[in-house]
Amino acid sequence: MSMIYIIRWPRHAAGSFLYGTELRFEKDGSVHVNAPLMPSGKVMHVWRSVTNFQRDRAEPELPVLIEGRKYRLRALLRTRPAETALLRVRFYDRQDELLQSWIPDSLDEVFTCPAGTYQYTVELVKSGFDRMHFHYLELTELDNDGQIPIRPM
Repeated sequence: MSMIYIIRWPRHAAGSFLYGTELRFEKDGSVHVNAPLMPSGKVMHVWRSVTNFQRDRAEPELPVLIEGRKYRLRALLRTRPAETALLRVRFYDRQDELLQSWIPDSLDEVFTCPAGTYQYTVELVKSGFDRMHFHYLELTELDNDGQIPIRPM
């Protein structure tokens, strides 16, 4: 059965660029971000599939991907001005060498995990917004046809 992973913005500051940024966490797990002074192009937060707990003081926030499989990455967020946030996914091998960097055309895209991938990161990049309401990222494993596999019980 296919898994749908919901990835939220963590309450700890590891992986976040917060200087000059106001965060307000809601009861539903969403977060309001006010960052009018942060320049465009800055990575606001990085989610990781592998961490060094001694260095990061955080556990991995992303599931393990299987090379060659298709996945759908979707970000549920709103920005002001509209459509001024982007994602960047970076795939690394076992020696922590960058295999591929991928910037989706939209906040809802399908990708194939590259061969040799050992770990990956998903970055939320500011590209012009002042305010953002971030709900979550959704990562879904797809079948070879790009569909969510539904198996009978």
